[in-house]
Amino acid sequence: MDFVVIDGSEGEGGGQMVRTALALSAVTGRPFRIVNIRANRPNPGLRSQHVQSVLASQRVCGAQCEGAAKGSRSLSFVPGKISAGKHVIDIGTAGSTSLVLQTIALPLSLADGPSSVTVNGGTHVEWSPIHDYLELAWLPVMKKIGLDIELEIVSPGFYPRGGGEVRATIRPAKEILPFNAAERGELKRVRVLGAAGNLPMEIAERFVRRAESQLKSRRVRKIDSVVKALSGVGQGTYVRLLAEYENASACFSGLGRIGKQAEKIADETVDEFFEFHFSGAAVDARLADQLLLPLALAKGESAFTAPSITAHFETNAAVIAKFLSVSITSAPAGDAAIIRVRPQA
Repeated sequence: MDFVVIDGSEGEGGGQMVRTALALSAVTGRPFRIVNIRANRPNPGLRSQHVQSVLASQRVCGAQCEGAAKGSRSLSFVPGKISAGKHVIDIGTAGSTSLVLQTIALPLSLADGPSSVTVNGGTHVEWSPIHDYLELAWLPVMKKIGLDIELEIVSPGFYPRGGGEVRATIRPAKEILPFNAAERGELKRVRVLGAAGNLPMEIAERFVRRAESQLKSRRVRKIDSVVKALSGVGQGTYVRLLAEYENASACFSGLGRIGKQAEKIADETVDEFFEFHFSGAAVDARLADQLLLPLALAKGESAFTAPSITAHFETNAAVIAKFLSVSITSAPAGDAAIIRVRPQA
């Protein structure tokens, strides 16, 4: 059997290599073997959320796999046929529901029927897109390129307890369309959310006050703010900024942390927004990375601007190239970079 072989110690070397390989293996029918998984990370090998991504992928495409265990540094995956239906995935920890859902969203979009997916775990945790990001930044673009996905958050889940729940309905995509976004247009407004779950609402209010102050001091005039109480089993807080432009939106967030002032977290989130804003890019760096996989399967060439090319982006592109004949290039474009994705027949 002809396996695609991936060295997990190369490039950025994170769990994204595993998730991208899982999705593309399911879609292309090509088996893969990855070694040295997360070799350069403090805790090498698969973590709980990575294992759940493997098991979820195994389920949706009837795959045979070896090495799907916590701490495993190698994994073999032989896919079968993608199967639509009802899928329930319990990460069992505060591992990211967003990353598990993103792993199986594309394969299920190419199934022969609709699917309902429930993922339990962490919805707002470090080192992954929070659920708000999926709903407000990732999902609108996925719909624009032809994926038919609906998302619902039933309850939030924070580190360390988890306990969150997200539901998705995924219907077959007729085709994946190219994505072209070079100009985002003028900034229309920034929506600020301060949220707290089972913690004093004063924290959420401090998030909002500080973010508003920082935005106004840098001449952002149209600001809509909301303070929200969250229900769930655990405790957590976060601040979120949604920047709405004429032709695009971008989402930025900061999670509350014991020993770190709410004002500091708000400052960092506002700074992240302005770094993106002054770049003039149409999509943020995270979304640029997440777009590569579906656009590599699109019916035509895509081009879009991002603030920068990250190591994460380059590693993801390298894994995609192992499965597909696709050209992924980048070039400077003012203070941003223009990315072109050319699928090859």
